[in-house]
Amino acid sequence: MNAKTSLGAELHMGASSGALTEVAELLSLTPPQRSRETIDATTLSSTGAQEFLAAGIYDPGEVSGQVHYIAGSAGDDAFIMAVTDGVIRHFKIVVKAATGTEDMEFSGFVTAYGVDELTIDGKQTASFTIKVSGAYTQAASA
Repeated sequence: MNAKTSLGAELHMGASSGALTEVAELLSLTPPQRSRETIDATTLSSTGAQEFLAAGIYDPGEVSGQVHYIAGSAGDDAFIMAVTDGVIRHFKIVVKAATGTEDMEFSGFVTAYGVDELTIDGKQTASFTIKVSGAYTQAASA
C-alpha cells in the first residue's frame, strides 16, 4: 500500500517574489484541480455520439482551506490584506510524495477570507479561497 496521510501538509504565502511564510494553524487544505472546457465539434455526419475538441487553455483551479481564527494575528492580518489589496501573490503547497515531499508552486489571488460560524461549543475558524492565475508546477521539494 502506498497511501499517505495528510498530516504535515503545508501552505506558504508571500509576495510575488521573495520569501514565503508558512500559514499557521492550518486545519484543512484542498489543492487546485485543473480542468479543461470542451468545444462541441459534432456535425450532421457524426454517428452515434457527440464529438468534442479540448479547449485551447485550461483553468488552473482554486485552493481552499480552513485555519484557526486568531483575530489580529499575523496570519489573520496577511489574509485580510491579501483579499483587500487584490495583489497577486506566490504560494507553495507541500504534500507527501512517493518518496519525500513535493511542492506545488503557483501564483494567485486570495478571493475570499472570513470567519466561520461562531458557536457556543465550537472553536473559532476562518475559511479562505485562492484563485490560481497561470500554470503551476509540481516537483520534488528542494
